[in-house]
Amino acid sequence: MNKKILLKITVSILACMSFALISNHMPNLMQAVYQAVFGEFDHIALAFVLGLFIFEIIVLRYLGKDIRCWYFCLGTVIIAAFLVLFAGDTNYTDKLSPGANTTLLYSVLVDGNAEELGREKVFAEYYFDGKNLIVSEQEKDNEKHRYLYTMAVPARRVVVGQESVISEDAAKMILSYPFRDFDSDYFVIDEFWEHTRNIKMAKWGDRYIFCSEELFDAVLNHSNDIVLSGEGIDLFAYAENGSFREVKQTFIILILLMIGAAIVLPLWGRDYPYLALFLSLPVGAAVWCIACVALMIFNIPYNILTVTVCVVLGVGIRLFRQWNKLKELDRAICFQFILLAFVVTYFFACFKICNIYSDSATRCTYAYHMAIFGSMRDVLEYIAPFGMLEPTIMSMGYLFRCDAVYVFYPLMAICDIGIMCAGFYYINNKKCNYMAIAALGTGILLLITNFDFVYSAVVMAVHGPTAVYFLIFFVIILMKKKINIARFEWLVVIAATVILLTRIEGAVYVMFFLALTLGMEDSSLKMNRIILAVAGILIVWNVFQMIVIGNDGDPTFWTPQRGMLLIAGALLVVVASWFFSKPWSWLDYLKRHYFLILVSGVCLATIFTVIFVKRDIGSANLPFYLSHFSNNERMNDRINAGAIWTFILLLCPIVIKNGKSTEKYIVSMILGYIVLIYFICLFRAEVWLHYGYYDSGRKTLVQIMPAAIWLLACSVGDKENLIKKKNEEWC
Repeated sequence: MNKKILLKITVSILACMSFALISNHMPNLMQAVYQAVFGEFDHIALAFVLGLFIFEIIVLRYLGKDIRCWYFCLGTVIIAAFLVLFAGDTNYTDKLSPGANTTLLYSVLVDGNAEELGREKVFAEYYFDGKNLIVSEQEKDNEKHRYLYTMAVPARRVVVGQESVISEDAAKMILSYPFRDFDSDYFVIDEFWEHTRNIKMAKWGDRYIFCSEELFDAVLNHSNDIVLSGEGIDLFAYAENGSFREVKQTFIILILLMIGAAIVLPLWGRDYPYLALFLSLPVGAAVWCIACVALMIFNIPYNILTVTVCVVLGVGIRLFRQWNKLKELDRAICFQFILLAFVVTYFFACFKICNIYSDSATRCTYAYHMAIFGSMRDVLEYIAPFGMLEPTIMSMGYLFRCDAVYVFYPLMAICDIGIMCAGFYYINNKKCNYMAIAALGTGILLLITNFDFVYSAVVMAVHGPTAVYFLIFFVIILMKKKINIARFEWLVVIAATVILLTRIEGAVYVMFFLALTLGMEDSSLKMNRIILAVAGILIVWNVFQMIVIGNDGDPTFWTPQRGMLLIAGALLVVVASWFFSKPWSWLDYLKRHYFLILVSGVCLATIFTVIFVKRDIGSANLPFYLSHFSNNERMNDRINAGAIWTFILLLCPIVIKNGKSTEKYIVSMILGYIVLIYFICLFRAEVWLHYGYYDSGRKTLVQIMPAAIWLLACSVGDKENLIKKKNEEWC
């Protein structure tokens, strides 16, 4: 008998025995596994997809040398994906209604799910925006109003005055205006509020009234001389109809676009103009985020002046040094793209499709604090758990007085699709590859019919923009591998840095992906410098958090102990890259089976953790997590998740059949990422997975969808490219 067949039989028997042993001793876990598979998936669809998966493997195994077999398998995959798609509900337009009130104030005060944020806090920040707060010496140390003195109003605008106590009649006159009350505090929005410089705090029994100094003076000192109108200001309308909000939103995006263009156009604008132009906004946002973190580390004030100086100097120096390369660009393409970008940005700014939930409001609140305090260190312990990208970009809206930058999210989704198409165009040397085109076209259709991806383009959550940086990371590495793109290190490091700054678990994903790339290194692709740079940034960032935050952070997300683990992981990857650079003969076996060993290690670590360490949370999370891959009817906001994951699953055998290191890397990356999400969720004992779009595992899966589609589509066409190349050589 063949040794390989005997080994497979032995491994299968041992696996069955192990499964029986675990089932006997862990009924709760096995019940969770059974429920996850047969309770969360449609039985017919599951049997259909798995049966098709096995059939596809058999066909490729015995008929894979014939190109017609590849076309047949790809056609079958596309049909199967659309059958699963049509089995779901594609009507989700109700969640994309235009014309929403896009202010943070409206979303928090109206949304019943934002209670935990503290409605009083968000309201107070709008109420005191740009105004001084006059309090008495006795009340300044009152713990009840500590938030007002430390967060909503900067210390420089807190003015100590005489104690003010008002009578019942005076209070009734003041409260004849519209007001909001929070826990015996009354915030009056009177006719003087919009233009006043000072808000006065007065005591009324055991309660407190806040109103404009003008109204307070009128009621206490001239109550017999004036007639109060009683007509206040609608704070919702005041915030929503701020001066030139749409223009300012557009201006902010154009600033980010200009920053990114100054970096990428000199590098790739001549050879890859469309890719460079679509990269401009994501790269500009990334550089802004990284620059803000640098300002924070060096304790440089964050305000309009420092931001303007940094932007002008940075862009100016870059343009001056690369002026000769800029003159080589196709100016017509650049001008048309900028004009189109302006029109599209202004359209979305006016269209106002925006969804804000509690985490969005939290991040925007801290972005507001960054803008009014001029420093991020004061709120780092609150910002860091949510990542740095969103607060830094949202802070631009408060610097320029146009509220949250809601237009950023749909534009990043457009860049996502643009980068996919442009990268595909150049990696195929601008030639037609029908298999790859069919795969990419189908994948994009499944993306824009997938509710999770579309909703990430309008909801103020970081997962949509993070998906763009995952895509950039893989696009640039694969282009370097296949067409040897110059200076690729810049973008890979920028994308990796934003990912690890944006998501707490992002460092785990980045180091895992960088470790995987070691298995496909060759003379054109060298990752040593990138790994050193990213590892250095990760270490500096975590050490900085240890110094500034220490043990005061949210234990649900980041702790110094977890920071030390991340640093250890980064150093481990650096050591691994050093080992792989050595010509030792005993490394040959490891290099040949590297992807299988690394991904198997991740899977085995997850299984071990579930069985022996995190059994309760592992068994509870499993049904919820697996439901994210299906058209689960119990998830009332779940729409067509099964189609895109069916497409990805059934493309994997076609890709693996090529047998090259690149293809193995792609499948290993997708599988490893999916397992890593579940593994990381095991260590969030305070926050378990649940049904609904706002589940962490479900949102995190969105981050890999565009990259997975693009990588698989590019690899599917390799067989056709190989046949064309052979035909050209024969001719």
